[in-house]
This record gives sequence, C-alpha cells and structure tokens, in this order.
Amino acid sequence: MKMKKIAALFLLLGIGLCVHAQSDGLVVGDTAPNFSGIDQFDSLISSKTILDSSDNYVLIFYRGSWCKYCRKHLSELSDSLQLILDKNTSVVVVTPETPDSRERMLSETGATFSIVSDTTYSIMQAFQVDYKITKETVPKYRTNVIRLTNKSNGNEDGILPIPATYVIGKNGVIKWKHVDMDYTQRSTVKQILEQL
Repeated sequence: MKMKKIAALFLLLGIGLCVHAQSDGLVVGDTAPNFSGIDQFDSLISSKTILDSSDNYVLIFYRGSWCKYCRKHLSELSDSLQLILDKNTSVVVVTPETPDSRERMLSETGATFSIVSDTTYSIMQAFQVDYKITKETVPKYRTNVIRLTNKSNGNEDGILPIPATYVIGKNGVIKWKHVDMDYTQRSTVKQILEQL
C-alpha cells in the first residue's frame, strides 16, 4: 500500500512537471507581438503590413514537415483557404524548420499561404509557444522526435513550438487561440471561420 502511495506521488509530480514545462502561450485580449520573417516566396512578411491590408490574420505554428499531424492540419487549411481569404483574412504559418526542410511541407500540402522559417525561434518565443524537447515535454517517441527535429531544423537545439493557432484582429489584439501541447489536437477551419 505504501508503495502505491509513493508511485502515485511520483506520477503526480511527473504530471506537474510536464504541465509546468509547457506554456499556454499568449491569451485572448493580449496585444499580439509584431513579427517579421521571410516566406517561401522570398517575401518579407510583417504583421504590421498584413493588418494594413487585412481585417484579421490567422497565425499557425507547426512542429515540422516530419509530423503527420502538422501535414494533415496544413492540408485541411490549404483545402479551405479561400473560405478564410473571403473574410479579408490573411494566413501566416510559422515553423522552426530551415527553408530547405520547409519544401517538403509545401510539396505535400499544396500550401499557397506564407510559411515563415523561424530558425531563431523569435516568433515562437514572442508568442510563448516554444519548448525544449525533454522527457517531460515529449514523453513518447522523444529520441525519434529529437532526431527528426535536428535534421529538419538544421541544429541540435531541440526547440519546437506547441501546435498553436491565433486569430488576430485589425487592432492587433488576439481574438481567439487554440494552443494544445497534445500534438494530435489542432484547430479546425470551422473554428477559425467562427472567429472571423
């Protein structure tokens, strides 16, 4: 009985460490940080410029082209992109992958929206969705995720974004977010459209 109590305590401590290790990112009502980066079309993407011509923008963070959930998420977004654009809304996607690694995502999803390589993690950090791969943050398949991340990000930092979606309004304020450390849980186009 005493061993069961000790095991339960360690389990709770482990869960607490995992929860503490993650961030929930910025919250609804926060002013979104300004950011800029170069997309796959060699265009400078700037949040300020986006809001000069759009009523809203959708900002999505994905882990890598090696992640089947990321590919599925961006494929669904690509398939329904016109519905979002019709709401005078821009879409920008951010990844820690190098531009070369990003090409796989482009070819597999047919994405025409801007995908910005955030290899310095500055955009992820500004939105507080960056995390380091550890036993607590990636309890399953950690060795494989580290290997894939090192290859696609071109370094051994082991930094990823929590899969996240933000809808930012004309005034630069976050209107809606979906941030979930469970990489299998992603925002849907329906949820995004409901916020526009």
